[in-house]
Amino acid sequence: MAKKEKTPDDAAEPRPAEAQASEPAPAASPGQPPAVPEPPAIPQPPTLPPPGLAPPPLARPHSATGQQLDAYFSFRTLFASTLIEILSAVGHVVLTALGICMLFKWIPWCHPWPWAGLATLVLANFAWRVLCELFIVICRIHERLVSIDERLKRGG
Repeated sequence: MAKKEKTPDDAAEPRPAEAQASEPAPAASPGQPPAVPEPPAIPQPPTLPPPGLAPPPLARPHSATGQQLDAYFSFRTLFASTLIEILSAVGHVVLTALGICMLFKWIPWCHPWPWAGLATLVLANFAWRVLCELFIVICRIHERLVSIDERLKRGG
């Protein structure tokens, strides 16, 4: 039997993994530093929400009425703005009627000065409007904050 001579193609054959692991890495060429093996990958911890933002609560099945009651009892929904708008209209009607009655002295116990009726018509209605607007602004700020909070919980 004749011996088989080694050819350059024989060197290209894959070697078993054991043989590869036991052999040292090839030496670096002169003038280059030796190759440093890469460290193993470090597993990253799971991402957490930014500080101050709690994870969203687990979804509970609710009916529309259940969600409305939940929002009402947790003060996310306020009925005060609607109530204030109604009271504002009623207050304007009462103050206007009182001012007219005072202006024409139809109320015997009112101030004898006729300008008091005119002042009630103008100044009292203006003051009542400003007071009601302040309460409505507070309610609208609350509604806006609740909508921002819900949008952040949904993620966008």
